[in-house]
Amino acid sequence: MDEPFRLVGAGITTYRVGERFIGVRSTDPALDARLRALIPSHVVRGVDAPPNLSLKLGVDDGPVRDFHFLLRGTSPAVRTASRGRLLRATLAQLDGFADLPPGTVRLNARLLVRDGEAVLVDLVLGSQLDRVERRLERLGYQFADHHGAVLDRTTLEAVVWAPRLQIDVDALAALALDHPTGPGELSLTASLIPVARVVACASVHDDEDDHSPARALVDLAPLVTTPDGRLDTDHLELLGRLAEQGLVTRIAQVEDPELIELLRARP
Repeated sequence: MDEPFRLVGAGITTYRVGERFIGVRSTDPALDARLRALIPSHVVRGVDAPPNLSLKLGVDDGPVRDFHFLLRGTSPAVRTASRGRLLRATLAQLDGFADLPPGTVRLNARLLVRDGEAVLVDLVLGSQLDRVERRLERLGYQFADHHGAVLDRTTLEAVVWAPRLQIDVDALAALALDHPTGPGELSLTASLIPVARVVACASVHDDEDDHSPARALVDLAPLVTTPDGRLDTDHLELLGRLAEQGLVTRIAQVEDPELIELLRARP
């Protein structure tokens, strides 16, 4: 983000998702009220939950408009100029605390879609994606605001679904009327999307000419490393299949223009 995330005095609302209690805090009471109206049956009173999700509303009523931010824990999840996308992304992120659909695996990546094909980008490059999002929109990309990128274990297709929450249909329709889906926001409806490319942030090592499958797995490992630093070995076979199919592009740290050119090119 461009400035520290300040949430002094922000209240926390607790929501129940499955068997979990999730805290959502916001810098704007009206935004908090609208989220409550979207999923009223999930609101839990009398239970204090930590701030799992945080919404920071920027100034958007003058000639200079700030971005709005959604954080998951302390990590930025979405940066947008749209209040509507901020709220729809919050619904998608809340859904991310529920169990995954059977037969799927979540990767630590952002999911982008263009012309019916999915591109997964390592979360290490997430801040760069935020900076170049407008330019990627002009290239035809849409961003999915799910937590991570979810793949079907068998077909290796990207899996997208509508939030599995009890959403008030009238409140959702009013939100769409006030804040329609923008060109860079992927509408989350149930679908399987073939993966065209996985962009992984390559590790620095001595042999720059090492393009072996083993080296590729080293670079892909962060995609399945748990928040506490453990490698989920159950998913290594899936990563190997991605590499074997030639779907992986490994890059070292690049400047924004280089990342744009990489994503501009067709796989």
